[in-house]
Amino acid sequence: MLEIAEHFTDLCAEGRLEDAAETDWAGDIATDEAAPGDDAETHGKGGRRETARWWAENHEVHDSGIDGPFVNGNQFILSREIEVTPRGGARIGMEETILQTVRDGKTVEQRDFC
Repeated sequence: MLEIAEHFTDLCAEGRLEDAAETDWAGDIATDEAAPGDDAETHGKGGRRETARWWAENHEVHDSGIDGPFVNGNQFILSREIEVTPRGGARIGMEETILQTVRDGKTVEQRDFC
């Protein structure tokens, strides 16, 4: 389990979020974002990719950092800090905690908390 968590964390730390998603997420991953709206919950890699694409198109990332993973059983947590400028907005700092649940070597659920 630690190897899976470290692999995902290392890719994220390198800014390779799409690679992490492709290699480590199950095809039917369920995600729950800590934000209101229709896209807060997604099912499957396609839905998650669409949410990530929208976010990337609407935010300029200036800096980011990641701590973890912190493993317990078949779950691990990452802590992420990020500085962004939302389209049409002011630069802000954000913190989030990400909980991943793993089954059969792939992340089947991701929950984001901020």
